[in-house]
Amino acid sequence: MVVATVATVVATVATVVVTVAATTRRAARPGPDRASVLLFSLAAFFCVLALLAQQLRETVRRTPLSPRVVLVRRIYQTTIVETGTGAGQGISGSQSTSSQPASVVPAPPPTTRVSG
Repeated sequence: MVVATVATVVATVATVVVTVAATTRRAARPGPDRASVLLFSLAAFFCVLALLAQQLRETVRRTPLSPRVVLVRRIYQTTIVETGTGAGQGISGSQSTSSQPASVVPAPPPTTRVSG
């Protein structure tokens, strides 16, 4: 579809270039005139633009939507409470809690020493 349109544009521009070149005769100079160069450059630009647009459409159609990755930062704090006298006697227990930080606490600035 796009290739057929590009071919039609190129054929039309080529016809216009030949017509413009045939109707405007000036002193014989080697090479194409300004109008021919301008029209050819525009045709080449639109051909490349159409091909890139077609590739972009095909790429968008082929790639499935990937699931979003969400990172959750959790802070675990473990507290061990020992009661009793001596090692291995008495009741011991542990408690774990998990929370998400409400805000990030900045680190304290580094301390430096100044020699006098």
